[in-house]
Amino acid sequence: RTVESYVEKRVGSTYGPPSGRKMTIFVDDINMPVINEWGDQVKMLPTPAKFHYIFNLRDLSRIWQGMLNIMAEECFNLETLLALFKHECTRVIADRFVSEEDRYWFENAVTRIVEDNIGKQLAEKLHKEPYFVDFLRDLPEPTGDEPEDFVFVVPKVYEMISRIIRTDCGNALLVGVGGSGKQSFTKLASYIAGYKIFQITLTRAYNVGNLMDDLKILYRTAGAEGKGITFIFTDNEIKEESFLEYLNNVLSSGEVSNLFARDELDEITQSLIAPMKKEASRVPPTFDNLYEYFIKRARKHLHVVLCFSPVSVCF
Repeated sequence: RTVESYVEKRVGSTYGPPSGRKMTIFVDDINMPVINEWGDQVKMLPTPAKFHYIFNLRDLSRIWQGMLNIMAEECFNLETLLALFKHECTRVIADRFVSEEDRYWFENAVTRIVEDNIGKQLAEKLHKEPYFVDFLRDLPEPTGDEPEDFVFVVPKVYEMISRIIRTDCGNALLVGVGGSGKQSFTKLASYIAGYKIFQITLTRAYNVGNLMDDLKILYRTAGAEGKGITFIFTDNEIKEESFLEYLNNVLSSGEVSNLFARDELDEITQSLIAPMKKEASRVPPTFDNLYEYFIKRARKHLHVVLCFSPVSVCF
């Protein structure tokens, strides 16, 4: 939610939180440009050719979030733990790199850190890239009638899509020419994750009102029902510039202004009392708390995948 929605006008141009309440505004990474003695300045800074090289403390939380997904019985020694740590760092950080030089720097940095803190012997074992997944099942007992293995070459981009949408609040921007498999691989990854797939039905008369109706469906599925859903949106579906503004709100804060009428919100929040009590029994079921829970739940289960072409006028 925007800062303005949390404050109210007092006198003239003075604004503040509602009477009897306090507000704290957290500004992330405000001191990063300052050189300090710990040497923790960002090494990979964004450039026009690498505009997505933006790293902050949220990436660190994603690394630990991924590590906590492993089952205890699967992580039985230090070598496995280090392999898992490198895997998570690679997926969160190195998968964004677009040049071999940057990937080489990452590999050297990981090796140097492990050598300095743990030992050279374990660092050498990390040169082979490990892979961890959470959707495989144990093989059944062989009967002799099994079909032959089918070899399916999966591009690395599919692995990235699968990981992104299986992460809470994970969204993706896929850039590629038509026919490169952006939508196909997204649908495959969604099927493996057990998510619903949603795309707008574009017509000549499709407008902002229709988009809002579709967003209501997405928010009811993800926020009210708590089901995973993937929203695939292409550059061909941008009929109006305002479409991007609404999508930006979904991606940045998860809140779309005036999406639901008050009676609709009352219905949704009332249905969330029982689920919220299970997850946060100490939080009182007020309208504000239930609404915040609804938005958090929607952001967690709704995954927006933008499929754009680099030769498109919209891109």
